[in-house]
Amino acid sequence: CSGFNSITVLHSAPATAKLWHYKKELARVNEMDLPAIARLYGIINKYCNLNELFRSDRKIIIEDQKLIDLLGGKFILDDENEKYNHSFFEVSMAGRFSKVFSHNAKIDLSTECDVVISAQGLAIECKYLHSEKKFRNEFSDGASQLNKRIQAGQAETGIIAIDISNLVDRQRVFDFSQYLFSLFIRNYELLVESRCSLSHGIAADGVSKSILKDQNFIGLIKTYIGHELEMVFHRNFKKSERDKLSEAIVGVFYQANLDLCFEYKESIHPVPLRSACYFVNMELEDSAYNSTQDLFRSMAVGI
Repeated sequence: CSGFNSITVLHSAPATAKLWHYKKELARVNEMDLPAIARLYGIINKYCNLNELFRSDRKIIIEDQKLIDLLGGKFILDDENEKYNHSFFEVSMAGRFSKVFSHNAKIDLSTECDVVISAQGLAIECKYLHSEKKFRNEFSDGASQLNKRIQAGQAETGIIAIDISNLVDRQRVFDFSQYLFSLFIRNYELLVESRCSLSHGIAADGVSKSILKDQNFIGLIKTYIGHELEMVFHRNFKKSERDKLSEAIVGVFYQANLDLCFEYKESIHPVPLRSACYFVNMELEDSAYNSTQDLFRSMAVGI
C-alpha cells in the first residue's frame, strides 16, 4: 500500500481524517481478529488501487466530484452499505478495462453512462447491489439504460456489470478458507519434518508464505469462491433477466470483494481478494460470443 499516503492529501479535511483513521488502525492489527484485519486491508487496498487513475500510461477521464465521492462515508470496517461503494465499483471496472485495452484507449467515467470506451463502441452500466431483493429491479434498470445509450448512438454494444459482494455469504467463504489453510499447514509441516528435498525451501520461506504461493491452494480457493459467486448470480438471474439481454447487450460481468486473512505462528497474512465471473448472451452469433467470452476472461482477476 505504498500509495496510501499520497491519496490522503488529495481532498478535504473530513476525507483526510477518515483515511488517517484507517492508517492508524494498521498500528493495532495485533489487537484485531482475523476477519477485522481482512476487512481493514481490503479497504486500504481499495484506496491504494486508485493510483491506477493517475498513471501516465492510462487515459481514464473522471470528474473531481466522483473522486470526492470515493472518499466519502464514515470510518468503519463493515462498509458494505456506504454510498461510495457505487463509485468504487465504477472506478474498478474502468481499471479493469484500462488493463485489457490498448493504453491509448480512453476510458470515460464523465458521461451519463457509468463507463464508456468510445474507441470500442462499448458502454458499461454498473450496479452495486445491497441485497438480493434489489437484483431484478437493478438488472432491469441497467438493461434499460444501456438500450437507451445504444439507441441514441452513444455506443454500439453494452455490458451490465454487477457487484454482488453483499449477496455472497462472507462468513462461509472465510470459514472455508481457514479450514483449507489448516489442511495445507499440516501437510507442509509434515514436509518440513520429513526433511525432503522441499523442506529447506519451505523452512526458508516460511510455511504460511509457501502455502500462499502454492498453486493447488490458490486454485482451490479460486474455484470455491467462483462457485459461490455463480450460485448467487444464477439463483437471481432468471429467464426474465436473460430475456432483457438484447442483441446489443453482449453479457453480464459480476464480481465480489471477499477479503481473506491467514495466520500461522503469529505471522499474519491479509489477502485482499476480488473475484469475478461472467455470463455471455447466448443469443449472440458464434464469433461475437467467442470474442465477448475472451474479453470477460481477460478481465477476470482472482486471488
